Amino acid sequence: MNKTVFWLLFFGGIFLPLNFVLAGTVLDDHKYAWSSRVGYISFEETIVNNEGLSGYAWSKNNGWINLSPEEGGVLNDGLGNLSGYAWGESLGWIDFENVSINISMGKFSGTATGDLVGVINFNCPNYCDVVTDWRVVLSACSDGVDNDSDGKVDYPTDPGCSSSSDGDESNSSGGGGGGGGGSNYFTTISNAVIPKPLAPYTRLDFTINNLSITTSSNILNISMNGDPNYVSTYLISLDKNFKGAVANKYTAKTVFNLPDKDGQYDIYLKYYSSTGTGSETIMRSIEYKKNGNVVLPVESKTNKIVSGSGSGSKCPSTLFSRDLKLSMVGEDVKTLQKFLNAQGFKLVASGPGSPGKETTKFGWATQSALTKFQKSKKIVANYGVFDLVTRTYLGCVISKSVATSTATTITKAKTVFTRYLKLGMVGDDVKALQQLLNNQGFKVSITGPGSPGKETTKFGWATQAALIRFQKKYNLNPPKGYVGPGTMEKLNSLQK
Repeated sequence: MNKTVFWLLFFGGIFLPLNFVLAGTVLDDHKYAWSSRVGYISFEETIVNNEGLSGYAWSKNNGWINLSPEEGGVLNDGLGNLSGYAWGESLGWIDFENVSINISMGKFSGTATGDLVGVINFNCPNYCDVVTDWRVVLSACSDGVDNDSDGKVDYPTDPGCSSSSDGDESNSSGGGGGGGGGSNYFTTISNAVIPKPLAPYTRLDFTINNLSITTSSNILNISMNGDPNYVSTYLISLDKNFKGAVANKYTAKTVFNLPDKDGQYDIYLKYYSSTGTGSETIMRSIEYKKNGNVVLPVESKTNKIVSGSGSGSKCPSTLFSRDLKLSMVGEDVKTLQKFLNAQGFKLVASGPGSPGKETTKFGWATQSALTKFQKSKKIVANYGVFDLVTRTYLGCVISKSVATSTATTITKAKTVFTRYLKLGMVGDDVKALQQLLNNQGFKVSITGPGSPGKETTKFGWATQAALIRFQKKYNLNPPKGYVGPGTMEKLNSLQK
């Protein structure tokens, strides 16, 4: 077992079976798949966890394949069923929808496909043998084993199982005595603890040097907002795949050392709970110069058209009035699934989510199908999220109440931006920035502070996130979430 992972679980206060691996690697002697067009592909540098694949695959003739690119990513539903896209520097997008990992053996099977790479086969007769040490540990009532020796196996056959996630097959009313009972320690996936932030924060995050974007010291002060009741450890690294990173016991403050070399650095952090459930990867940037004379990078501008246009089209449903994303539930989710299936972007071929069997749950398959739709239509959106940009493309009209508040905001937002703005700053120009972002469809918040009509003077995380989406749409590079010269020029031009 990976020593780092064992250390993380120990400090989480629990011990899991030795075959449970939170983040696995591909075995050295089982790493090759075969492409019909480019030959053998090595997955030696691939990392597997409950959420997806990260790292890289390698083609001798065609270079690296990124398994977790910014606008895609290969996802894992936690049970070894993969979906989503990888990106090859010479091979373009590669679809992993039909690839799976055997949850007990760690063996990849199925095929990945792409326009340039052709078919990547994990099942061919000769040397196609990709195996990882990542595993899923099932609860006693879904592991296929007669754990209480009563001749009946798993839910619903065994009367001792209240559900497939029950960790004990024994009958609670049978046999008296014995004490102990209860759920066994194999129930890890279904009873997972989700990392959460401290109140009143609504999402996990971290700051560098008290919200600074520049530094003259390569020793950084990191502040985190995890709730110790829900966060046990964390990873921090300059590598977005956390290669070589060691799990650290959670504390609210720590230090992180940059290389002693001038430059712009992206720092990645991920929180983990006591059961090994990880948060999303969070990235913050800082510019390091020893002499302290740091200059903000000048943003480049192009005339490339990056946004699709659905103007004039009729909205497919009046239910489409809110952002939809992973794990959300509602009739509008079901309607979205029906729309995607009807448009040829099928969630799955059969079972829940397939045509005629749509559900109200926004899961990985919905996210993957929506991403395919957005990319196909060249919609510059938050891929995999049914956001305002996507609904605008479809011709879905916002409600009168929102339209009224937006119109009012337009009248007020005639500020000429004259200074650079960044995280942590306060001022009326920050409020004007929020108003403009809301008007342009890059909502700072749906409700409460920062939402249309309730903009504030504080440049916080939500303002930064909305600004990054704005910068990406208008090709203002780098899209780092602060107002530099290029962004300032664009903001002012939109108010003329």
